[in-house]
Amino acid sequence: MSLKYKPQHRRLTFIDHQISTGAYPNCFRLSKDWEVSPKTIQRDIDYLRDELAAPIEYSAQHRGFFYTERTWRLPAIQLSEGDLFSISIAEKVLEQYENTSIKESLNTIFEKIRQSLPAKASMTDAWLSPRISIRSVPATIIDKTVWKAVMTSLSENRKLHILFQGPGYSSSITRLLNPYHLLGYSGEWYLIAVDGSSIKPKTYGLSRIKSATALEDRFTIPRDFDVQSYLIEHRRIT
Repeated sequence: MSLKYKPQHRRLTFIDHQISTGAYPNCFRLSKDWEVSPKTIQRDIDYLRDELAAPIEYSAQHRGFFYTERTWRLPAIQLSEGDLFSISIAEKVLEQYENTSIKESLNTIFEKIRQSLPAKASMTDAWLSPRISIRSVPATIIDKTVWKAVMTSLSENRKLHILFQGPGYSSSITRLLNPYHLLGYSGEWYLIAVDGSSIKPKTYGLSRIKSATALEDRFTIPRDFDVQSYLIEHRRIT
């Protein structure tokens, strides 16, 4: 395979190595080695400097690039064969979350890992797919905007305004929640939260939330709240 067809991360790794040797490579020389245009190499240099904070400067005297910090190196991912196996299994497990934003986000992460691997390494070895399968209850469909609002509320302790349609009801109601915990259970995601009319937590199926907005108002989770105790007490989740 020609070098120009390899992922960008490998090209960045190559550029990083050439600069770190102190050989003062320039765009023209690097483009010949990698079989791409000098403009492509310049974009890679800009990406290293602007996005990855690489201390790159151009030396007019040597007509090439160098690192102002001689010990700086592009971070690399080191994975063993066992790591690759575990990641491949994790990808299969994620198939049950096809209808959620989790799958989409982690697919992006897996692709970044693939691009950082050596050419000889693979996360999808031919023997793995046909000989391992995972069967589980598929996750219910969750609106992406609802998922994002819930994640924001949970991570920042922000109150959550929702439009909720309970089981057996044809119309929806509004609720102002203090979200405490998110639970994945038997293909459904449940939000454990306190609403404005109660002091005790309740469970809300995320698939039944029609819209959600994370507000600016904050809340504090009581110190005596324990999710394990709550789940033991409320064994039946509806």
